[in-house]
Amino acid sequence: MAAAVEGTIVWYREKFARGVVRLDTGRQFMFTKVDGIEGLEPQLRVRVLNPDKGPAGCTVTGYEDGRREYSAEPVAPPPKPKLKSRKRKKRGEPGLANGTNVVHPQWGQGFVVSSTPRMARVRFTDRDGEERSCRITTLKVLE
Repeated sequence: MAAAVEGTIVWYREKFARGVVRLDTGRQFMFTKVDGIEGLEPQLRVRVLNPDKGPAGCTVTGYEDGRREYSAEPVAPPPKPKLKSRKRKKRGEPGLANGTNVVHPQWGQGFVVSSTPRMARVRFTDRDGEERSCRITTLKVLE
């Protein structure tokens, strides 16, 4: 005897003779074999024979006593929680302004090309325009 599980028709297209059934176990799949039942429509309760064989082996049938049962309207699943957006980390105080004249104890005098709160890119005029990255704490600002 074939194993039978109850389920609900999700949709059925008579033109193509195929539909989708959702088993009470939660599994759902497409079916093409219908045995002894006419007028398939959504929410109609049916029996599914051989669900373990998958879509190719299962057969949708009516109840043995010929009754037609309908399930209640499906309850919409609860909305998915929205993901919290990542907040950008606030950066500290801005670094030195571009073009600020500075002096480094080892490399001499230059001016700031770009800067972050901790580091500055400096073009040194004493070293033929050589650029270096320096910690802001090692620089002395000229006025």
